[in-house]
Amino acid sequence: MATFDLKVIVACTIIIVLTHIQFGTCGECLPGYMGNDCNDTCSVTCQTINDDIYCDQITGRCTYGCIDGTFGDNCTDQCPEHCKDMICDRESGECSRGCEIGYYTDDCSKICSKSCENSACVGIDGDSKFTCSDGCSEGFTGADCSTPCLTPNCAMCTDASTCERCQKGFYGTTCDHTCKRRTSNCAECERSSGECVQCMPGYFGSACDQSCSNCYGGKCTIAGLCVEQCTKGYRGPFCNQSCPKNCEDYVLDGVNVTCNKANGLCARGCLKGFYGDKCNLVCPINCPESHCHQIDGVCMGEECLNDHYGNKTICDRYNGSCLYGCVSEWFGAVCMTPCGINCLPVSPLVNRTASNAKCKGSGRCPFGCQAGWKGVQCDIKTNDPTSISRLFQPSFYGIVTIVLIPLVLSVLQ
Repeated sequence: MATFDLKVIVACTIIIVLTHIQFGTCGECLPGYMGNDCNDTCSVTCQTINDDIYCDQITGRCTYGCIDGTFGDNCTDQCPEHCKDMICDRESGECSRGCEIGYYTDDCSKICSKSCENSACVGIDGDSKFTCSDGCSEGFTGADCSTPCLTPNCAMCTDASTCERCQKGFYGTTCDHTCKRRTSNCAECERSSGECVQCMPGYFGSACDQSCSNCYGGKCTIAGLCVEQCTKGYRGPFCNQSCPKNCEDYVLDGVNVTCNKANGLCARGCLKGFYGDKCNLVCPINCPESHCHQIDGVCMGEECLNDHYGNKTICDRYNGSCLYGCVSEWFGAVCMTPCGINCLPVSPLVNRTASNAKCKGSGRCPFGCQAGWKGVQCDIKTNDPTSISRLFQPSFYGIVTIVLIPLVLSVLQ
């Protein structure tokens, strides 16, 4: 009877174990194994299916192909290093998706000429030659861009001796004049006239003598319009207007900015103590640490400061009127008018609130007048300097009524 060992049984399926018991070999291996006894492993570069590796039990050929970057029957060969995305044909190893920029041939082993624009080329005539796919770099011509232009400072020539365009910074039929001859900040000028068509970074105008330093990176058109964001603290198409001074700085597209370039609004909030779209409104002084919500002026924090009140919202965002009345001693829509000096204050035994302030929104003294004064605002002198008009206030009637009723009842009994 044939002998067998436990390691073989582990690598075989149940059916194969029975086969091995009878014949001493595996009929089929578990995923990842190969060989007569299923003792050998498949190549780890075989493509997996549901995390399992499959290969031919006898040859080891990967059943479902290779992982990226490898080729061959057993996927043990490396694709050429300059294949695009490191993908190559499984059988031949040719770069099936082409080459990285700067290389050509089927296996991407040859280097494109540096005189090709972006060093980009494609092989022709069986890869014995190449042509520059993005054209030639400045100063070269020809299919493979190997012929230099004969005119100095020439950027593009149709043949070696005929210049079509000068390099930046030069003009003239033979490109022998510098643009800076006309203005020192000119980067590119019209070939025949020398008129500047592009200024150096940070400048604009027909003579490139005006600064656009508030444009990020100094990038602006020759008319002065900023190409990208404004630098910190500025706004507008020319970045020549200041942002509101109380805006919170933030980062936009990698640039430190202060406000919206187009409308000047403080897009990321205000500095502590200010609110409003342009952060030009001051938070109520009675907010904790003068910190309030940017939009509506609501005090940020758990409660208002001592001796002040209100459901956190102190004043209306648009007109500044106090939404929950005034503290004692003040009246008016914005609580900026002091109560009359002749108003009687509320009793010290009563908690001061908006409902029992020394005077009301119109300046009326709800608790009466000092001796010698009368009127709604206690601003009229009386002939009797000892009289106190508290007796005539509605709030006093209630007190008198409460006191008199028991007296009347006791008399009637």
